[in-house]
Amino acid sequence: MRKLLLAALAVCALAGVVASADGAPAKASREYVVLYEHGASGKAARAAIADAGGRVVSENAAIGVATVRSSDSSFAGDVARSSAIVGATTNRVIGKAPRDAAIVKRDRVEKDLGQAAALVLLGTAFLMACAPSLVALLFQRGAFGPADTSATAAVIRVYSFGLPAQAMIGVMVRPYFCVRPVVRRADTPRAEGDRITWPDWYPVGAMLLGLAVTVAVGVGATPRFGALGLAAGNAAGITTTAALLMRGLMLRGVALRLPRVLGGQARLLGAALAAAALGWLAARTAGGPLPAALLGGTTVLLVFAALGALFGAAEVRGPVLGLLARARRPRPVPSTAAEGKPHHGR
Repeated sequence: MRKLLLAALAVCALAGVVASADGAPAKASREYVVLYEHGASGKAARAAIADAGGRVVSENAAIGVATVRSSDSSFAGDVARSSAIVGATTNRVIGKAPRDAAIVKRDRVEKDLGQAAALVLLGTAFLMACAPSLVALLFQRGAFGPADTSATAAVIRVYSFGLPAQAMIGVMVRPYFCVRPVVRRADTPRAEGDRITWPDWYPVGAMLLGLAVTVAVGVGATPRFGALGLAAGNAAGITTTAALLMRGLMLRGVALRLPRVLGGQARLLGAALAAAALGWLAARTAGGPLPAALLGGTTVLLVFAALGALFGAAEVRGPVLGLLARARRPRPVPSTAAEGKPHHGR
């Protein structure tokens, strides 16, 4: 053990982590690791440390090592002159233990879910508020009249209810296939112990159940609501699939903190609902499709950003505060001396 400690001290000294010998005074206290001489008493070592201007923070008398704090830049050299001390080096962090892989996966999925929800809910709020003006701007001409615009906008609004779930499926389906290679080439031999298990088929089952919900809702609602029933079936089916995939992530070793995830989604959803309502009111005051889309879209963006930051949604609050800080940052003013310099030209 002592040989290892001596080697560590030698390596630290060669690496330049021993106190510098340039004589520059230290402005703050530093922490050192001090190695006692074999056979030296702890009392003599502590006295040498005190004489060199150090204060013992902790001590392991069994192996003769102490953690010391000192504001004297020459402490390491001074204490090493004592016959009771082998040497001293600054106590620095030379590495960081890796985080648990499960926590890394969980945090990555939760972050991706929040960011995807923020982007898609903003777009969904815009479609909810400005669907009529967008359809009129793009399609209302010739045989496509105002009634067609109104009907198409209603279908778009109902269909948009499923967009957040669609975005979340794109995020949640990845962990099912990244734990181990469940997909392989036909000519690649299967590794020993590598076999397909039922969790590998869970996304397929979730999609099939979502498709069943889509068919059931579509068949039940279409005779009465027409195209709106088809759009509602699509939204219901894709939302069912998203809910099943979120629950099934537990089977792939991603222990999502569901209260935290659902709480973040709820904050974003609240901001999106308010933004859609105010954007719809703003679009109604405009005179034509293009002004309505611009005014409604701007209102949706501003309200979503403000309420998302106010509700504490990290995916919105961070960018908003960053933009505000950049806007408040004073711009450099050119000096009058530089302005007064004559420009040399040919």
